[in-house]
Amino acid sequence: MKVAVTGVGGGVGQSIMKALTISSLDIEIIAVDVQPLSAGLFRAAEAVVLPKPEAAGGLEEWAHFMKDRQVDALIPGSDHELLALASVREEWNSLGVCQVLVSDLDLVNSCRDKALTGQLLECRGIPTPKSCWDVSLDGAVSWASSNGYPVMIKPRDGFGSRNVHVAEDEEELSFYFRRTPNPMLQEYLSLDGEVDEFTCSVFVDSEGNPI
Repeated sequence: MKVAVTGVGGGVGQSIMKALTISSLDIEIIAVDVQPLSAGLFRAAEAVVLPKPEAAGGLEEWAHFMKDRQVDALIPGSDHELLALASVREEWNSLGVCQVLVSDLDLVNSCRDKALTGQLLECRGIPTPKSCWDVSLDGAVSWASSNGYPVMIKPRDGFGSRNVHVAEDEEELSFYFRRTPNPMLQEYLSLDGEVDEFTCSVFVDSEGNPI
């Protein structure tokens, strides 16, 4: 089985490669990245540098490569490529390009937006931090005053902890709010300082059952 793994310059892509390597499956790994010096490109028997999938003609070049190399499955290892690959998942499957192991486009879109993610979780009875979005600076200050400091400021559509800040007071909130693209506020979860970061991951099998 030929499996292409993308985003091999980061920890997720390289971890996927590692998991496939030590598994009992008979797998030939093809490392894929958009940067020529990504570390994972030098840790696979075959590697290729492809253009960003969202670039003009990018997905067409990806599809041509996957079909030409008879890739069975493509596993995204980078957030950057999720939307683009989710948008062609069904098409590539029907055309025999390869199986793209990514969630459907609606779910990817929802999970790329932190506000929508929170609403999605709340609808399923999963507790989420108190949040505020689509407000002016005055609205943000009012919300923070009501809920208490510190508060988290982050982009709704951000990733990799970029532009994520902790505001301890109104002065810091005003400073960061103006400098954060598409900002939203969330209550600060600290467990009395014992935990610095919370990460949530969900793994499901091929039938969609949580494992």
